[in-house]
Amino acid sequence: MCLESLIPMAGYLSKEENQVHTLGTLLAAGEDKSWKVRLCFAKRFAQFAGAFGKEITDNNLIQTFTQLLSDNEQEVKNAAITSLSACLKNLATEKICNFILPALTKTYSDSSFLFKAGTALALCEMAPLIGKDYTQQRIIPVMQELLKVENSEVRINCIQNYYKIADVLGTDLISPTFLTTITSMTKEEKWRVRYYTVELIGQLSIRFGREVYQKQFESVFIGFLTNSASAVREMGIVQAAAIGKKFGPEWIIGSFIPKVVEAFNHDKQPFNYRITCLLSLSAMIPFLHEDKITEYIVPTLVKACSDKVPNVQFTNAKIIKKNKAAFDQNVLKDALIPKLRENTQEADKDVAYYAKVALDEV
Repeated sequence: MCLESLIPMAGYLSKEENQVHTLGTLLAAGEDKSWKVRLCFAKRFAQFAGAFGKEITDNNLIQTFTQLLSDNEQEVKNAAITSLSACLKNLATEKICNFILPALTKTYSDSSFLFKAGTALALCEMAPLIGKDYTQQRIIPVMQELLKVENSEVRINCIQNYYKIADVLGTDLISPTFLTTITSMTKEEKWRVRYYTVELIGQLSIRFGREVYQKQFESVFIGFLTNSASAVREMGIVQAAAIGKKFGPEWIIGSFIPKVVEAFNHDKQPFNYRITCLLSLSAMIPFLHEDKITEYIVPTLVKACSDKVPNVQFTNAKIIKKNKAAFDQNVLKDALIPKLRENTQEADKDVAYYAKVALDEV
């Protein structure tokens, strides 16, 4: 309670008054023999830094806080790493490079998974603050090690925030080691790791452009079509739509659609993968002129109307209904509507229902 009361108090006092009346108490708490007192200091450090201001934090508090990143009590260390990301804005670049980075580099490998996950987040947050050279030399080696950690939460924390490093390094991020790691993570046993890896590939593709995507990421990314986890396939569709919007019709027609159609037509393709293909095609429709939709997408939709699996058929009916305004109306009338009428006679009630709903709409 005493420590927590310093937060509002420091906000009312001037820098000089804090140095005389409150700073000593706070610094003593950070080195207290009781780990619970140190824990309080670690948990509230971001608030202390905000209340005392950048100058006092840089000149006085940061040294004590850095020690807590290597504290003997794991709970204190975990609290410190959790606070770090929130307080970086109150630290000078010099202090981050000379105090925080060396402490993390020395400590993370022998720490808990929670600490490692916090380290991943903190390093990604630091990258924009310390610049390209320090990021390349000091952060990337640690991140590469963290991406290999057995615990999936650590790897997920890396992947979810790696785009912040990409914004600093640009295409210099893409090394053979990085590509090998990313590729292996798309095949990871834990579906959440695959999920965020697909998201990261999409983010990087949009940032780096079509040429980099096709050279470095395309063969890995397109694997979302046949991923065993539905959530991963859904994320792939979301990212594919974002990439399609960015790269435009030429990429959609020349690169993406042929791969999707090939996957749809695969003889032994499970029905849920065919549904993913249909939804992927649907995601491209807003970016194409109706004549291109007719040429490149409609034939697959027509074929899907006769699929042997009801789930594929009624998903297809939903897609036709959703995109009715985007089709050439003559094509809709002559190619799609007759197939929907046939579907209304299917024995499966869901297929018949959704076909009828689609017909009523179009």
